[in-house]
Amino acid sequence: MEHRCSQRHQLNLSVQISTTRLGELSGLATNISSEGIFVKVPEHLFPINSLTKVSFQTTAKEFHLTACVIHTNQRGAGLLFEHPINLNHTLLTQLRAQHSTDEQTLIDKCA
Repeated sequence: MEHRCSQRHQLNLSVQISTTRLGELSGLATNISSEGIFVKVPEHLFPINSLTKVSFQTTAKEFHLTACVIHTNQRGAGLLFEHPINLNHTLLTQLRAQHSTDEQTLIDKCA
């Protein structure tokens, strides 16, 4: 049963995750809501309730958000933001535009 207060939005966005124990790691966010984000990373890396800093950028702004690991599975980790973000239409459009930029960069690197 879904227990979120806000809608999740699917995307593929490059993110950086920082922890005191592991330092900085790269991940791929696959969905986001105003309260949290799901990031593809090896599940064993993040203990439940550990604090992280999640960083990502849109076409217009950089975000550096404190988040708590609330669940992990074989695909990655669900992170709850310390302070909800205003995930409005403009921000979603910018996130999706950044996804296109990230995807084109990957294609260019592989060419």
